[in-house]
Amino acid sequence: MAEAHRQSKVQTKNNIGRYIGVRVLLGLDSDVRPGSSPEYMAWVTSDGSLRNRLLVRQYTNEERGKALQLCGWGDRMNKDSVDKVIYFLQKNNEFTKAAALALFNLEITRAIDILSNSASYSLDDGDNSNSTVAMALAGYTEERQTLWRKTCTSLLRTLEDPYLRAMFIFLAGDRENFDDILKDPKGMMLADKVAFACIYLNDDKLNEYVDSMSKKLTSEGNLDGMLLTGLTSEGVELLQRYVDITGDIQTASLAAIYSFPCDSSRDERVRNWIELYRELLDRWRLWHHRAKFDIIRHANDTVRVTSQSFVSCNFCGKSIACNMSVASRSRPFMSSSMPLSSMKPKITCCPGCRKPLPRCSLCLTNLGTPSGSALYQQKEKSDFKNVLSPVNDWFAWCQNCRHGGHSMHLTQWFKEHSECPVTGCECKCATLDYTGRLATIQMADRAAV
Repeated sequence: MAEAHRQSKVQTKNNIGRYIGVRVLLGLDSDVRPGSSPEYMAWVTSDGSLRNRLLVRQYTNEERGKALQLCGWGDRMNKDSVDKVIYFLQKNNEFTKAAALALFNLEITRAIDILSNSASYSLDDGDNSNSTVAMALAGYTEERQTLWRKTCTSLLRTLEDPYLRAMFIFLAGDRENFDDILKDPKGMMLADKVAFACIYLNDDKLNEYVDSMSKKLTSEGNLDGMLLTGLTSEGVELLQRYVDITGDIQTASLAAIYSFPCDSSRDERVRNWIELYRELLDRWRLWHHRAKFDIIRHANDTVRVTSQSFVSCNFCGKSIACNMSVASRSRPFMSSSMPLSSMKPKITCCPGCRKPLPRCSLCLTNLGTPSGSALYQQKEKSDFKNVLSPVNDWFAWCQNCRHGGHSMHLTQWFKEHSECPVTGCECKCATLDYTGRLATIQMADRAAV
C-alpha cells in the first residue's frame, strides 16, 4: 500500500502541471488516498508550557501539511513558519484572523493578547468588540455546563466578524461536528475553512467536505473554487461555468496561459478562450496588449515558432534571409584577423536568383547593407549618425506606394516630412496610419506657431 501511494504521488507530480489544488494534494483524484491518524494535542499556556489536562484531537500527515501551506497557514511542523503568518496578518491589521489562527493552533493566550492589543490600532474609538472578546476568551473552561458557555452563546449572536464567531464556536461547540464553522455562508474565507478542515476533520469527513465544496463552487462558477480544483480538468470545468455566467473571457484566458505548460493547455475549451480573447484585443486595436499576451502564452514553449512574415525577392519570390545556407556558402573566407564589424554578412542580392535587392529610398544602398555605412551618413544633419542597432537596419516600406528603406532613415525622414522620399511620388505615407496622422497634425501645429 505504501509503495502504491508513493508511485501515485510521483505520477501525479509528473502529469498535472505546476498549478494544482487541494484535491490533488490530498490525493482525492487518485485511486490510492493517503490516511492520517489522530493526535491529541495540548493547549499552549502563556509561558509556553503545555496544559496536558486539556487535549484537543487533530489530524496530520504530509498531504494535509502541503494543503495547509497552499491555504496560507504555513508549515505546522515548523513553528517559525506559523509565527510569520500570524505576524504578517497583524502587520496588515487582520487581527481577528491572526487571533483565530493562533487559537486554532491551540495558543489561546496569544489569541487573547492579539485581540487586546488590536484596540490601540482601531480607528473607531467606540469599537471595543475585540477587547470584549478577549475578556471572554480569558474565562474559557472545559466544563460543559458553565455560565461562561451560556454567556458566550448569547454573545455569539451579536458578533458580525466571521473569525470571532468561529473562535467561539470552536471553544464552546461540539468538537465532533464543525459544520457551523465550515458551512457558514457568511463565515471565514474558503482557504481558511479548508485549512481548518485539514486539521480537525478525519479522512472521510475531510474528503466529503472538499468534494462537496468543489461541486458546489463549480456549479456556481465561483473562482474561489480554483483553490480546490487547481487548473486541472475540474478547474477547466469551473472556468467554463464562470465564462458561461459572466462572459468574462479575459479572466479565463489569463488564468489558462499563466498555468502553461499543463494538461489543460490541450483542452479545446482553453484554446477557444485564448483565440476569442486574441480576436477581441485585435478588434479593440490593442495590438501591443495582444502581443504581450502572446509572449506570455508562448514563454514556456519548447518548439520554435516559424516566421510568419518575411521579405521575398521581386524576381523569384523566394524568402531573403541572411542565415540561409546559400548566403553562408556565398560569403568569402574571412580570417580571424579581420574586425568583427566586417564579418557581419552583407547580402545585397537575392541568395536564390542573384538579382539585386531593392535600394533604400534615402541612402540608395541595397537591402542588407547596414544603415550607417553608406552615403546617407554623410548628410549635414547629425541626427542620422546614431548608434547602430538591429532595428535600425530593418527594411520597411509603404503598403501603398511600395517605396521604403532602412527603418532608421525612414523614421528620421518622417519626423519632418509627410510625403514619400522618392522623387516624383506623391504618396503621403506618413498619414496612412493613426500615429502618422497625429505626427502630421503636430508638425502642422508647430509650423503655424
